[in-house]
Amino acid sequence: MRGFPLIGLMLCLAAAPESGSETKDKVYASSANRFTSRTRETPRTTLYEAHNREALPIFRKLPPAPILNRFFRDRGFADEHGIDLRLVDLLAKTGEHFRAPRVVIVSAYRSPKFNDYLYKKCRHVASESWHMKGQAVDFRVPGVPLKALVRWVQKVHVGGVGTYPNDGFVHADLGPPRKWTGR
Repeated sequence: MRGFPLIGLMLCLAAAPESGSETKDKVYASSANRFTSRTRETPRTTLYEAHNREALPIFRKLPPAPILNRFFRDRGFADEHGIDLRLVDLLAKTGEHFRAPRVVIVSAYRSPKFNDYLYKKCRHVASESWHMKGQAVDFRVPGVPLKALVRWVQKVHVGGVGTYPNDGFVHADLGPPRKWTGR
């Protein structure tokens, strides 16, 4: 159980990717979340970062900012930045609504350097992306059809909502309300 501080084996397995290679995954916890082991509170959902293969159980009380910043860090250069808590709440509510044990994060904070790299590689990213402000997240929920996920997010979220059917994820940001379909 090395690498899984303060988290039981059941949460580690719940956070594992579909491939079943849970031994390489990391689960974040902190002393601020120790109350969960005493009360045996189950998480609302578990966030799973697809690129870093890290999991973060989300309980009623959100983890402290340093844990969230580390989890949602830039995947290209590992820069940390504050993530807007409204997005974390949206992810938790989405997991609860669909009774999903896991919400997969495709992209969250992007440093300007990494965003520029993706922009130059023609990865269809905005040059002034809300990701660079910690105010956007791309995600999917395993087992939930993309259309159902998009309808739910559009219903409960005020801001930008993009659908990316080829890659199978939803984009939500805190910019002005708007909808679009990408590739």
